[in-house]
Amino acid sequence: MPNDLQLNRFQITHVDWLVAQNTLSNLRRQVFIIEQGVSQEEEWDGQDATAQHWLATDATGKAIGTARLLPSGQIGRMAVLSDYRGTGTGAALLQAAVNHARDTGFSTVFLNAQSHALGFYQRAGFTADGAEFMEAGIPHYHMTQSLITTENSPVRTIEAPDIALLEFDTLEADWSADGAIITAVRDLVLGQELGQALDQELSQELGLPADRLSDDTDKTSLHWHAKNSSGETIGVVRMDLKGNISRLAVLPEHRNQGAGRALLDAAVARATRYGLPAAQLAGLQNLNRLFIHSGFTPIGESFMLHGHPHQIYRKDLTGNNIERQRQALSISDDDDGVAGHADKLRQDHQLLRLRREADFRQVILHMCQQAQQSIRIWSPMLDHKLFHSDDLSECISALARRNRYTKIEILLYDSHRAVKTGHALVDISRKLSSSISIKIVDPELRHLNDEFVLVDNAGVIYRSDFEQYEGFANFRDITENSRLGRQFKSAWETGLHDPNLRQLKI
Repeated sequence: MPNDLQLNRFQITHVDWLVAQNTLSNLRRQVFIIEQGVSQEEEWDGQDATAQHWLATDATGKAIGTARLLPSGQIGRMAVLSDYRGTGTGAALLQAAVNHARDTGFSTVFLNAQSHALGFYQRAGFTADGAEFMEAGIPHYHMTQSLITTENSPVRTIEAPDIALLEFDTLEADWSADGAIITAVRDLVLGQELGQALDQELSQELGLPADRLSDDTDKTSLHWHAKNSSGETIGVVRMDLKGNISRLAVLPEHRNQGAGRALLDAAVARATRYGLPAAQLAGLQNLNRLFIHSGFTPIGESFMLHGHPHQIYRKDLTGNNIERQRQALSISDDDDGVAGHADKLRQDHQLLRLRREADFRQVILHMCQQAQQSIRIWSPMLDHKLFHSDDLSECISALARRNRYTKIEILLYDSHRAVKTGHALVDISRKLSSSISIKIVDPELRHLNDEFVLVDNAGVIYRSDFEQYEGFANFRDITENSRLGRQFKSAWETGLHDPNLRQLKI
């Protein structure tokens, strides 16, 4: 059997670590360290020299994915570049490792699967055992697959064409970029393009009337979409920042393939990372089996919604020790805030729950004092209580003066109050205009109530409503920093210049 597995759009090759080390390391650095925020200490564990490795390349020879098999039988370091997910590359890498293990006499293989990818590994023949646990700050399940062939359990194989046809991937979506396709999938699930009879049937299954394809909550929620091997969106779901899951929609022809559960798992994984105590949804009772298999428990009595019986389903997340971590590492209801917590930017991947004005003020100062490259502030009113202080002005001024590559960018809805009453950040922006810029958000984009601070490409401080002191911070969440960064960049490019912000006081 040759080492190369030929597929329509990519090739899987069994490679030697000493020969391909730089290529494999660069792939894993991009996916795990940069994209997912895994620390270098956790990623480079010293086991690569004794492992078997596979490399995926596209039709042009570009490296797009990798996986490894340890002597213990553990498959891991499955990394596929974001632009190539949903093409079957991950499934092919996994199957190559499983086939090698079987051919070389392993009786069992195992892996630690990220919770949002549970369905992907189940379809490849792996079974979860034990409870969900945290690894590198990400929820995982331990999964195994027996390779022993018996008369009643033939060897499971996947032909290359099936990988391309059946594979799908679950990815986080950006509403500003993907909102149209998300709404279109909801529309198709509701059956508006398939006839009135089917429309009624599918509307009942989903529990949503046809006139509620989208609402204002979409703009502030997190979204995920499942994509098939052709890159087509086959399912969607959303979750607000309180853990309320809704708008789960999977196209009829792709149901019973695990897409619904994979989407729910992705939302639950993010709720877990945020340290939320639970995830919940209001679901139709005829989807009870799906919710139960996804770890949700029915709560309370059923009720009628849009003319159909519904049930509240809840998944408790406190069993993952997140709440205990929060109590140990973040802000409690009895302490004096975050001043005593030595969180390090780009290193500490722990979610801090912020519940008071003092919490926000202290964590903003603490994170900004560690900035090396940039500080971006999205604040409708540039709250004086949080941003008008000598200490914060001093550290922002120091960053602005450090070198010509550092930058501070601030987006406001209305500059009137800051100009009229005076504001420390406005004052230093006037003095250091080449490094500190302030713009006004275009009126068409002022529908969002959130406020956030992004420090370098790692730190995040966020609250969904700028009028309430309730939110979170994380000193190393590259994924969330990138997501909010896209929102900031889009608004910055269309932002307006206010001459009042540049007028120096005489």
